[in-house]
Amino acid sequence: MSQPESAKSAAPAERAASESTFAKRWQSTTFGRFARDIAILGALLGGGMFLYRRHVVTREEINGLAVEARDQLKKNDLASLSKAERLYKQILEIDANSDRAHAGLAEPYFWESRVGLPTTGDAERHLAKAVEVRAERPERYAASAYLKIANGRAAEAEQEIRGLLERNFGSPTLAHALGWSMAEQGKYVEASRVIKQAMESDFSAVAFRMTMSELAHRHGQELSTIKTLRDVVK
Repeated sequence: MSQPESAKSAAPAERAASESTFAKRWQSTTFGRFARDIAILGALLGGGMFLYRRHVVTREEINGLAVEARDQLKKNDLASLSKAERLYKQILEIDANSDRAHAGLAEPYFWESRVGLPTTGDAERHLAKAVEVRAERPERYAASAYLKIANGRAAEAEQEIRGLLERNFGSPTLAHALGWSMAEQGKYVEASRVIKQAMESDFSAVAFRMTMSELAHRHGQELSTIKTLRDVVK
């Protein structure tokens, strides 16, 4: 066989060998990329699941603290108010911008101020923060109404709450605030009806019954006042 013919016959063999090597390298590279992509995807999914689980656990923890704080707040004595305050602060340690905590904290600070503690400023500060973080919660609006009533702006408080009711936004606490605002304006009959409805919705809230007792006293209904107060101290 002549040299040119030998070269011609060798060329296909070399190309075949080269193609085989390229194919092996391509398969190896492709598999490596595939394995790498799978690893990255797994890490992302794993991290995402971890963050999701952490979010769920955090949310459940905040919900639990908030429910306990509300239960303490309903008792309306200094020890319970102080405990509610601590619970809401625990939420802020988890989430410094928690709308639930800022809106909630305004209430115990308000009620503490009603027995002489210098906490009105704290109530106003947390209410302002609740507004800043756009807390659409009954606690925010109730605290706002309570502060207005205490500052001699009962008519403004009533108007604000009625506006919320027109939006179908309500709660027993808001009903109590509405009744109290009307009582401060001398609308005793309507105020009594509204506060009774609040009590029926949440009989465990001591503040509701105390307001009802005060209203009965203003009407000269001493027996009703005594009965309501007895219910409070049971």
